[in-house]
Amino acid sequence: MFPLSGLPRCVALRSKNDNSYLRSVHDERQGGSFVELRAGDGGLMNPRSRFYLEASKEHNGLVHIRCCYNNKYWVPQQRVLHGSTRWTIGTANELEEDLSKPSCTLFKHIPVAGEDGSTCRFLHSHLRKYVGVLSSSDLSKRPYLHITHEESNQDNLIQAFAVLEVSDQKQLPEHVAFKGSNGQFLGGKSIEGYNYLECSQDDIGDKSVLQIISTDENGVVRIKSNDFGRFWRLSPGWIWADSDGSDTSSTNTDILFKVTTGSNFIALKNLGNNKFCKLLTAEGKVGCLNACVDSITEETKLQCYEPVITRDIYEVNFHLHDAKIYTRGIKGLEDQTVENTTTSTEKTEVSFTYLNTVESTWSSTVSTKMAMSINFTAGIPEVLAGQIEVSSEFSGSYTWGATDSKTEQVNKGVSVEVPPMKKVTVSTIASDGFCNIPFSYKQMDTLYNGEKVIRKFNDGMYFGVKTSSIVFHVEEKNL
Repeated sequence: MFPLSGLPRCVALRSKNDNSYLRSVHDERQGGSFVELRAGDGGLMNPRSRFYLEASKEHNGLVHIRCCYNNKYWVPQQRVLHGSTRWTIGTANELEEDLSKPSCTLFKHIPVAGEDGSTCRFLHSHLRKYVGVLSSSDLSKRPYLHITHEESNQDNLIQAFAVLEVSDQKQLPEHVAFKGSNGQFLGGKSIEGYNYLECSQDDIGDKSVLQIISTDENGVVRIKSNDFGRFWRLSPGWIWADSDGSDTSSTNTDILFKVTTGSNFIALKNLGNNKFCKLLTAEGKVGCLNACVDSITEETKLQCYEPVITRDIYEVNFHLHDAKIYTRGIKGLEDQTVENTTTSTEKTEVSFTYLNTVESTWSSTVSTKMAMSINFTAGIPEVLAGQIEVSSEFSGSYTWGATDSKTEQVNKGVSVEVPPMKKVTVSTIASDGFCNIPFSYKQMDTLYNGEKVIRKFNDGMYFGVKTSSIVFHVEEKNL
């Protein structure tokens, strides 16, 4: 049984038929957001292919499925698709726990027999039907996830998906330096004619410590020593940087590594012997990398650094059609009451003071970025009257993932008329508008060797909040 403990958990859902993954997409021609099955395009390292399983607060054993890319929930929606009306899996901004509603966002995951709980089908809790995808050779019919009924061709129906845990699987930067448990950087060193990797360097700028990461669509990495110009390889337990990388087949697992990301550390498991790498002193070698441990220990933990002098992030492109808008933090201000004990109507003004808050956070959902100050330019989206506007800009030094917060005190006056022998009470309700917006961006790094590297990323996520509305309510009573 796939465990529900510790939810929410980030997973990827891979077809049992091939190496394709479910992913969230937006198709304006078909009426909005869908979930589809697609191979390539980054695999589980694409944020669109990652989903959070969130346990229901009211119904034991049921889960909500939230898209990592835009934080929206799976929900059945009736649409005309490929010429017929059917329940497809779209997305909703808010979860729904009511099992009596078709808009319920709860699913039950049913493990497939004989698969050790690692393969599941998903049953919608209201419609009581499984979700599935019809595979087709007709390229005009995209394989959208939908609620299945009696399909005309069951052989083409894909309902079972391998559930891959990716909560601790982040994409490492392309250029890295590793620091071992002895506090020194891992660098290339030729010993007895072989290219060992030894933790003995103090300077991150030393040319021997630069490593280059290549990540495939299943999250498996190959690591190249920039100094030796060769890929890491298992031989037989030592890790040597001596492979020319020409054998890229998945069967040559000696040059493949799985990355586990922990709190302020990573661990590397070589897939040739399924052992974690640690610093080993043996056979005349001191503090050299060796794959010889079955589980993560203190000696297997590596600190990951980026050998970057400066970083610029720019050309931020917000994907507004995938934005999630919602209202939270409703709060009331202190009521004010005005009495009129005269025989004529009086006009007066009551004044309210409140804090207007604007918070902005730019971060990434898949790629790992080490703590550093970057030169950053981006628009600042705001929720105004239920719509998103990008009307201002942030430009300057920024720490990735930090929250930029601005708060100002606002005074607001409200004119009221108080009839004779009446009292009028003015109350207020302030609401905060929130938005989650995916974005793409370019990143230019200047390395210690002077090389400039430009890459484009599609895993940006903007979190914004603004005190977006103040509503005044006037109530009149007799004295």
